[in-house]
Amino acid sequence: MLGRVSDAESEEVLLKGLESGSRATREAAIEALLRVVAHAEAGEAERLCVRLRSCAATAPGAVSDAMVRLGEADLGTRILIAQFLGIVAAPEAALPLLCAARDDEALAEVALGALTGLGTAGEEQIDAAWNTLDGDLHLLACQALGRGRGARGAARLVIALDEADPTLRAAAARALA
Repeated sequence: MLGRVSDAESEEVLLKGLESGSRATREAAIEALLRVVAHAEAGEAERLCVRLRSCAATAPGAVSDAMVRLGEADLGTRILIAQFLGIVAAPEAALPLLCAARDDEALAEVALGALTGLGTAGEEQIDAAWNTLDGDLHLLACQALGRGRGARGAARLVIALDEADPTLRAAAARALA
């Protein structure tokens, strides 16, 4: 019910839910907050996203638990969590989002969009982990880096053009196009 009400008191209760010790409470708060953001006018949605980022910064357990749940929850919850991680722009979520992108087509689109939202910080995380990624993750990383605008991501894609794997080279070329 709180996720359908956009008054200040409800917003505070939902934001406080991110700090809860209960995973179910945190996930319900995330779902409700995303619903409020989705139905808000642009300026109001941005204001709430700023508040979400601020609350997530002071409740790091919400972000770390969300990253764990991104790999184990049901699909609907994983999509919500990917959206949440994109909004809070936690750079440490880059690799969990990339890994989640390979599990389902709908989740891939949301996770790659969230990765794009991480900006250069997300690109740096992907670049730093490049040598530990498997073939599927390299291909998804190319898609993510191709959506970004950072110099480090573009440089990684240029380097990938010289990789031995022709599929990876093609993915890098498509991302640069």
